[in-house]
Amino acid sequence: MSLTDLFQEYSKLSENDTERGKAGQRIIDAVFKILEKLKDPATDSQEKTTIIKELTDLFAQLPNDFFDEHVHDVLSIGTNVCDTSVYKAFEANEIELDNPTIQAIENIDANILTFRILNRVFEAVKLREVLLFLNPILKGENKNPQLYFLFIEILIAIMKRIDKKEKYVGDLLIDHLYCVKQAISKYHGYKNKADSKRTKELSTKAREFLENFEKWSLRIIKRTLTFLEESVKQSPNDCNLLTVQELEAATGQKKDMQVELAPSKKVAHYSVLFLLDLLDVYNEMGSDNPSPSENTNSILKEIYTHLLKIHPYPRDFIENYNHQVKYQQLKNKEYGPAMVHYQTPDKSYDIGTFYNPFGVAYILREFLASPNEIVPLSFNYKLRLIMPLLQCLLASSREREALKIELLKALGNILFTYHPKGPIENLNHFGVSLVLFIRDLLQYTGTIGDEHKGPILKLFKVFMSLLTEEVEVYDFSFTYL
Repeated sequence: MSLTDLFQEYSKLSENDTERGKAGQRIIDAVFKILEKLKDPATDSQEKTTIIKELTDLFAQLPNDFFDEHVHDVLSIGTNVCDTSVYKAFEANEIELDNPTIQAIENIDANILTFRILNRVFEAVKLREVLLFLNPILKGENKNPQLYFLFIEILIAIMKRIDKKEKYVGDLLIDHLYCVKQAISKYHGYKNKADSKRTKELSTKAREFLENFEKWSLRIIKRTLTFLEESVKQSPNDCNLLTVQELEAATGQKKDMQVELAPSKKVAHYSVLFLLDLLDVYNEMGSDNPSPSENTNSILKEIYTHLLKIHPYPRDFIENYNHQVKYQQLKNKEYGPAMVHYQTPDKSYDIGTFYNPFGVAYILREFLASPNEIVPLSFNYKLRLIMPLLQCLLASSREREALKIELLKALGNILFTYHPKGPIENLNHFGVSLVLFIRDLLQYTGTIGDEHKGPILKLFKVFMSLLTEEVEVYDFSFTYL
């Protein structure tokens, strides 16, 4: 049966007819078969044009309850019918997926059909269900790299329209971050081929993605930040940055004693967690390139600027992280940098999610580079701000090395101006155990290149000079050097 025949069969059945669901499934099955033909390289362009017109006519006529009943299959069709230039078309046509004017776009092609189908989904299906059925599709195997940008646009459209954002934004932002990471992974794969002079291996879709990736990343980050800025509302006398005490009060084991946070504060907290993860992801991407592009630096600047719109004092983010570490150590009653094995949550940000230490480290680096921020602070306060975070970074696996070295050099610049009168008596004077910090510093020195060891060994000597002779720094072995 043709699509027209299947549609007529479906239309004759009432909504209450049990056969209607079966007729709808026959339409779905037929569309998937037609998609195989559309994607077949052997199908000529004229036949593909005819297929796209048939599908366009079909999805324009189908009633809303069809989309609601077959939402997963329709989403799958919508994200498969497009070609490898789908996000390029999205940008060129200035698409807004929840805007019905999409249905009036002329010159229909596979990508415009995708946008039309998704627009009908937004019109007909509850957003909670769209989110539920979208998740396995975006986390499936997607060979079309531009789809990850389209997925993010779908998530942004859901976030903009969904009610009770505090219930869903934590999930949506994790999905957003997943798509960003997948897109970056595709970008690295293509870039490695290009850098190794294997450009002949790059397909047209790979070249297009490689050429536009950073521009599209900046565009989509700006769109995301605009949404977050509109969603995080703050009264003049209120603070959006939740302290460790507030977070603990909201997640305490005794439910009858838990403090309920305002919805806008929850959204602000999830936004902070997400932006710290983004800072880490894009900073790592930039560090892989000796000369990060202007677009990559612009992305980082946009994210950092937006964090300061949520809360304007960068050192409070750093202090909050240090308090999280200290609280975790007290809670576990054992030493150990609590965030060493930081992992982004799999499903959702929540109130108990910790800050990404590498995202916080980016804030610290920017903070230390600002004379207006750092100069007025006392020597002791500067070290209490830097050392707890830095100790966690030193104890982590070998990653983000450029950022660690940069912060160690900044610590050295501060420390070399210090002229103590003698050994310090309180070994926790700088917010961490000085003995254990020295141990971790020396162990870390054994893992880095010789070109960086000199300045760090100077740090080691200054710290050792602060200890009394009675203090034994255990586990030291100069075999690390």
